[in-house]
Amino acid sequence: MLAQLLDPTGDLVALHRTYLTQDGAKAPIAQPKKLMKRTDAVLTGAAIRLYPPTGCIGVTEGIENALAVRSATGMQVWAATSWPLLAGLELPATVRSIVIWADRDTPRRQRDGSILEPGREAANRLAARLRGEGRSVCVRMPPPRSDDAKVDWNDVLKVHGTSSFPVVVDRLPSAFGMR
Repeated sequence: MLAQLLDPTGDLVALHRTYLTQDGAKAPIAQPKKLMKRTDAVLTGAAIRLYPPTGCIGVTEGIENALAVRSATGMQVWAATSWPLLAGLELPATVRSIVIWADRDTPRRQRDGSILEPGREAANRLAARLRGEGRSVCVRMPPPRSDDAKVDWNDVLKVHGTSSFPVVVDRLPSAFGMR
């Protein structure tokens, strides 16, 4: 599967490749996902723009999550490809309302002893920046698993179906003051 990573001006900065099996699962190889970046490219701010931007869009880390969100909610969704790129994602000024569909990562202890949940932290940093730009933002985290393992929205869709997604789309106009 090939996807274009476009910078905020719409220029191609990288190709995201995902190697798949015949039935569409990630290939059983050491690195089923690879990013081929232009040598002069800056990835900060870039995204895989799966659907045209509207006044309200969803954003995710990965392509699979974006497609799961689209399937469950019908939202226009962009994928950042990773939590560092999610935190730095830049959206057109016409996008006024954003739903950040974050990953629930396994907590990691840092060298300083603090606990980091990269998906949650990236989503919160992006949300704070977008709110500072005067946009309406909500962050949606998938329900935790009992074993504290990583879970994302694609996992939720595969295990529980669309009924486990929050009904944010129906509430967006009133929640964000839109008509």
